[in-house]
Amino acid sequence: MVLQMTQEITEPKIPSENAEYFTGAASHDANLIYAKAKRLCELFVVIAIAPPVLVTIALAALAILWTMGRPVLVKQERVGKGARIFKQLKLRTRVEGSASEHPRMTLLGRFLEDSCLAELPQLWNVLVGDISIVGPRPESPRKADFYREKVPNYELRQSVRPGITGYAQVYLGSASASTTIEYDLHYVRHMDAALDLMIVWHSLFPGAERHRQV
Repeated sequence: MVLQMTQEITEPKIPSENAEYFTGAASHDANLIYAKAKRLCELFVVIAIAPPVLVTIALAALAILWTMGRPVLVKQERVGKGARIFKQLKLRTRVEGSASEHPRMTLLGRFLEDSCLAELPQLWNVLVGDISIVGPRPESPRKADFYREKVPNYELRQSVRPGITGYAQVYLGSASASTTIEYDLHYVRHMDAALDLMIVWHSLFPGAERHRQV
């Protein structure tokens, strides 16, 4: 294929402290042609898959009501583009345990998490413009404030919309916060249609190359 979807996702080599690395990063996000095209594509995708997604969410909601009761959805405060706070939607996967600060994951919740079905309501966030399909993982306001003070150039991470999936999630899987932010900033610097499509491809069809180190 022209975009070579199966190519490896390579590790960023330039540290975030290097100012030259970010030359053009903000203007890249300001590329109105790409930004508008990406937004239009996202709207088309969300509307196109809405019927099966709504049926799936309805079935999952009935299962949640049956096993855990209300509420079906949880709303979590997250930081979006330009540090704007929004409510991220997700299907409920936990119930309160003996200690309210330690919610317990149910079998249904584990299935919803492992299958990523719990994330389907986030397509509403995509529809209304809170997030993109591809972008850095949205952080809580507390974490965002902490990283903004500790990590150089962290504000560049908020120059694009956060995403349901992203470069760090696909390549790293799990890693330290500093490493994850490094990869998020790499995405901001190199974001384009080919990279976004590659991330979506690897999100839908994860392979062994996802965890390969270079």
